[in-house]
Amino acid sequence: MKLKVERIVPNLRLHTIINGCLIASRGYRIYKSNDNGETWAFCNRLPVRYYKEFLSKNRLVSRALRLGIFQIR
Repeated sequence: MKLKVERIVPNLRLHTIINGCLIASRGYRIYKSNDNGETWAFCNRLPVRYYKEFLSKNRLVSRALRLGIFQIR
């Protein structure tokens, strides 16, 4: 089975699709899109300490320390 990449969204991690609404995250912030990823709107953020949110903005640091959201159910 071959999969086709429809769109690459930089700096966002797509988690799920609920009734046509895409849910993604960046760091500890959650975004949603109702138009198949054309535009993204801020939805909410997780309450974490300031230093964790600050460190999660750097990609290398966030990967090394496993910061950010990895799964939304």
